[in-house]
Amino acid sequence: MKLLTGLGVLVLVLLGLAWLWRRRGGANRSGPSGPSAPPMSPKAPKPPGPRPLAAPAQAPAASAPPRGDSALSPPPPAAPPAALAELRWVPRASLSEGRQRAIVAALQRVPQPSRALHQLIAPDFLAQASSSDLADLIQGEPQVAAKVLAAVNSPLFGLQAPVLSIGPAVTYLGLNTVRGICLRYMMEDAFQAGDPAVKRYFDQVWGASTLASELSLRLAQSCHLPDPGALSTQVLLSFLGRLAMASLLPSATLLALADQDLLTRCRREQAELGLCASEVGALLMQAWQLPEPLIQHVNAIDQLLCSPPPRPLSPGSQRQALAYLGARLGERLMWGRLQPADAAQQVLGPDPDFFYLQQHWQGRALAGVPAWLASPDWQRSLSPLCQALQAGLR
Repeated sequence: MKLLTGLGVLVLVLLGLAWLWRRRGGANRSGPSGPSAPPMSPKAPKPPGPRPLAAPAQAPAASAPPRGDSALSPPPPAAPPAALAELRWVPRASLSEGRQRAIVAALQRVPQPSRALHQLIAPDFLAQASSSDLADLIQGEPQVAAKVLAAVNSPLFGLQAPVLSIGPAVTYLGLNTVRGICLRYMMEDAFQAGDPAVKRYFDQVWGASTLASELSLRLAQSCHLPDPGALSTQVLLSFLGRLAMASLLPSATLLALADQDLLTRCRREQAELGLCASEVGALLMQAWQLPEPLIQHVNAIDQLLCSPPPRPLSPGSQRQALAYLGARLGERLMWGRLQPADAAQQVLGPDPDFFYLQQHWQGRALAGVPAWLASPDWQRSLSPLCQALQAGLR
């Protein structure tokens, strides 16, 4: 009898242990049908937050922008510098009809380039033209063709063997680079001056536009932006206003502003004329009957100076930012105000010209650009071009 009683107690104990084990196991069991896990204790580590956006994927080429570096991309100041905050961009449409007519009349002294310019910058040609199409177009303009071949064979591009025709030039340098050279020479005859100082100014502006266009092209390709050739063309055309200012400002004022930053130039030009160079360039392109959408894209580039970026950043605003960056760096490099090795610190520093541009580094498309500007590839690729352009000044 005692034995049976002992066995009963043992069975009850075992059943109790089994019940406790099953309950504890069920509490820890995962799955949609299991009970929820107990809340985390205050001392438990927090789960990881959302992963930050990655920088754009690197292109196979060595010049692709590296991933964004937080040390190179600090958050911009909360408020713009006082001089920038006070600037009010004056659009050409806001000028009185009389003032507009006076400026347009002065611009009539600038000869129109050849009609081939319209074909060269046509959207279909920019998007679809082949190397042979470009060669045929250039060969139809013998003076331009001769200048393009002279430029291709100059120390500027450092080719190992001379190039004797346009076709091989396109092969060696690429369609977009040759198109930029051709575009420059198609417009160059429209800007002539008897004053040697103004001639030198024109050469400096052309050199800055060449640097800016080439830099924008390389950055657009590395950032995988669509239509890099169209972007580099827009950057080149954005310098037309600086050239046209020679017909509107006294030579002393023109030359005094030559190497100044964009903010300083805009304030002085608006005070003198009522419009800055970008708006004057738009009036000139309208007189040349260039496509209105192209004029709008070109005119928008310099307006980034005083334009807060949209939120969220759009693909269009990122293209505008890259074009603006190329234009500002091209100017500083050509006038010797900047060395390639210092470019990254320049665009991240307190310069008012770069205040709103800095807010674009938060976008995915351009996140790696500051690090690319700090890379040895930047110095190796741009330094010879800068030196050759500066050495070629008259």
